[in-house]
Amino acid sequence: MTAIGWRAAVTVAVLAVAACATQSFVPRTDFNGDYDFSQLGRLALRAPAEAHAAGLAPERVEAITLALAAAVVEKGITVVEDFDNADAVLSWHLASSDPQANAAYNQVALYSCWRCGPATRSPGMPAWQAGTLVVDVLDRGDGRSLWRAELETRLTLSPGDQLSDEERRDAARSILASFPPGP
Repeated sequence: MTAIGWRAAVTVAVLAVAACATQSFVPRTDFNGDYDFSQLGRLALRAPAEAHAAGLAPERVEAITLALAAAVVEKGITVVEDFDNADAVLSWHLASSDPQANAAYNQVALYSCWRCGPATRSPGMPAWQAGTLVVDVLDRGDGRSLWRAELETRLTLSPGDQLSDEERRDAARSILASFPPGP
């Protein structure tokens, strides 16, 4: 193979690896076409009640909720705490493809002494959560879905870490990119 051929092959290989490493944020969305989204000015956020059961720690739930709130505010919509003052409710959950990917557990610290040591994360356990982030905007009155988006994602789980905070902000902006839907 010539030098140009080798360079071309290496370039293609590098681009292929980079493409695989880059996370794609392309959400699937659906909405109620009969709803007038122009009247939507205030949203209340509801974090998932079952998040802990799905393996998400409270600080991770808060970090994702805050990222979604920031993305909503960037769109000019006010986030309110009181559900009675909201026009609609934004609800989210993470449907994990691997609920154990986020679980910390006690490693064997002493022979025949399971759970004797401090809770540690096994080096083999990833520090991210893969799954589908689902965001619903629900009618405050009857709870029907007005708008829904789903995003296949792999979020880094360390709140406060600059990279994971940036990933959460990017995911929140991406999943809410088409919200509210235009005419």
